Amino acid sequence: MSSTLASAASTGGLAAKYSSLVKAALQLYTADTATQASIVKSHYTDTATFEDPLMIVNGTANIEAQFNSLHKFFSSISVTEGVKSTTTTSASGGVDSTTTPTKPGEETFVVPNTQIYKTKPEKPETVIECNTLLTVDTATSKIVRHHDVWLNKSFENPTVVKKVGGWTSSAIFKLFNVGV
Repeated sequence: MSSTLASAASTGGLAAKYSSLVKAALQLYTADTATQASIVKSHYTDTATFEDPLMIVNGTANIEAQFNSLHKFFSSISVTEGVKSTTTTSASGGVDSTTTPTKPGEETFVVPNTQIYKTKPEKPETVIECNTLLTVDTATSKIVRHHDVWLNKSFENPTVVKKVGGWTSSAIFKLFNVGV
């Protein structure tokens, strides 16, 4: 897997404050399974949630399975952190309508990025422009929510599919030995 990660400090704000979390969260897409497990264990709370337009998963084991499965479907993934300015939210309210209001003791920020997924050499790559919203527990400096908002709306599934996929995805991954 190839990976290109720009310096998180270049985006400023909370992303700079949590630059190691930003780097780790984006590395999940490209890392091998052992590195993914280490990242999730050290940078995510036990009850963390991952959400994208296709599914929602809860808990570190399910987050690991979600990211491990990427390697089963794609031959190459690269992630480049965006250069847009960072949008922040706080317990006092948010400025981005795509965010969930942050609870006291949490901080949420947006990391713009581009994710490029390749299957086989003869097939075209899939480019996803994304805003990754990371919500961090300020007491532990661990991620409680990792939410990918795809800006390419054509890739989204209907909400009902996402919700069904979310609660069944880990069982499906385990059943087919994908990502575990």
